[in-house]
Amino acid sequence: MIIVLDAGQAEVDLAAGVLGCPRCGGRLRPWSRAAARPVRRLDGSSWRVRPRRARCQACRSTQLLLPAGCLPRRGDTAEVVGAALLAKASGVRVQAHRTIAAELGRPPTTVRRWLRAVRGPHTDWLRAQGIDQAHRLDPAVLADLPAQPSALGDALTALGAAVRARRPRLHSRTPAWTLITMLTRGRLLARRRQADRHGPFPGPVCPEPGVTVPTNSASPCTRRRHRADGTRQIATHTSSSPVTPSSSS
Repeated sequence: MIIVLDAGQAEVDLAAGVLGCPRCGGRLRPWSRAAARPVRRLDGSSWRVRPRRARCQACRSTQLLLPAGCLPRRGDTAEVVGAALLAKASGVRVQAHRTIAAELGRPPTTVRRWLRAVRGPHTDWLRAQGIDQAHRLDPAVLADLPAQPSALGDALTALGAAVRARRPRLHSRTPAWTLITMLTRGRLLARRRQADRHGPFPGPVCPEPGVTVPTNSASPCTRRRHRADGTRQIATHTSSSPVTPSSSS
């Protein structure tokens, strides 16, 4: 799967053979589309998403180009999930997931899964992504970051700083949670299996505007390949309240 910041530009790059395969580095070419599915927005409307599929000319593997406003295997946009995380970071403790679900108009079980997916080491991983990206782009935004009452609040504050550092490099006013999806390579929420065991996540990949990001890249800017003998080869390639991002700024 590849997270795409600009779906239109990704189509152009795909047709031109510019996009590289995250597995072998070969050229990706257009190859059909995935099934259309509705994704719920924060205002209650639905966004009909039908991601492009691409196929590598070298290894013949297929990749899904997912718009950055979506999260892999989630029925809500990143903005909706982000709103739930912000509510959790604000300090709501009594029946937290039920209260947040009622405010967002989502099933309590869905919100509970979101909140469980940002516990433990994954929260630390999110904070590390924000700090790393912000420091690389504009260290000044990290000055005097306010401490938050929770680890999740610290993580969201760091991601907000990374968004502020990234914005001057963009030509359009990309929504903040879309940028955060890019900065975290679609892993704002831990994968379900990963959330269960609270394992570590790979490090950051910082995309340039309009560039796609493979979600299976490892840190820093590396990916793992499997040799014929079963061993792994590491290949590199370049490519107060929380200070939180808002979708309108």
